[in-house]
Amino acid sequence: MIIVKGGVTAPKGFLASGIKAGIKYSGRKDLALLYSEVPAYAAGAFTTNACKASPVRISMSHLKARTHQAVVVNSGNANCANGAAGDRDAIRMAASAAKALCIDPISVLVASTGIIGRKLPVEKIEKALPSLVSGLSGRKGSDFAETIMTTDTRKKEYAVKVRIGRTVVTIGGACKGVGMIYPEMRVTPHATMLAFIATDAAISKKMLERSLAEAVRDTFNMVSVDGDMSTNDSCFIMANGLAGNAAIKHAGGDYRKFTAALVYLAGELAKMLASDGEGATKFVEIKVEGARTAEEARKVARRI
Repeated sequence: MIIVKGGVTAPKGFLASGIKAGIKYSGRKDLALLYSEVPAYAAGAFTTNACKASPVRISMSHLKARTHQAVVVNSGNANCANGAAGDRDAIRMAASAAKALCIDPISVLVASTGIIGRKLPVEKIEKALPSLVSGLSGRKGSDFAETIMTTDTRKKEYAVKVRIGRTVVTIGGACKGVGMIYPEMRVTPHATMLAFIATDAAISKKMLERSLAEAVRDTFNMVSVDGDMSTNDSCFIMANGLAGNAAIKHAGGDYRKFTAALVYLAGELAKMLASDGEGATKFVEIKVEGARTAEEARKVARRI
């Protein structure tokens, strides 16, 4: 495995874009899009908070589809605590992106981060989406990473390459979050933590879900900035298979290599989150020894 430059557009066939839609009062970029040029398998891990934001509920529902092709995300407004109206706005957000991309709305996942309890200005999002789509590029992964930021002080992105059989596959990711960081996300058959990962590896949806669950467990779920669990925590991964490796369908050697690379990438992104925590002056790692099980060790580390 080697570390390479880039983020979500480092893998083959992924394009990204980030623009100003007028959601943030600061006037900074606030609407981002990650798009696979071909249908991809997708998996997601979401907050276990009893109060889940509308985009979390809608994305959990959309993940029941067989394949996906895009994730649209806004910053500046969490679309949380808005009831049924918030759900409708999240659905409109996905549908508008799908229309601009000429794909099925259920193949679009959504995420939001920012202020809680304010109506999502979905009209602004709908107006901006044509420009967002026309700006898609394989060179705009950093734009995506910048656009999803809220109170982050710097962009967070990472990418690695790993050999699967005779083929080199790439995994790239971006994340944001400096406050309300104490995620406990679960994969469903996760100021908010959002993470977006793309890979050109060929892997079945079942194995992708399993790999993401392993990666999230010991990386993002082990980060704490302030002990407050967000309503919007989400981690998405899309795998489009364009690397051309023999598809990973079983938990064998290729699966273990891919998952090890994914865990490493997620771990590096998680460290970036902790290092950029609101008010943080130190980055601390906790090592637990003598526990009877890994789960006991995780509970102790999280409590500390």
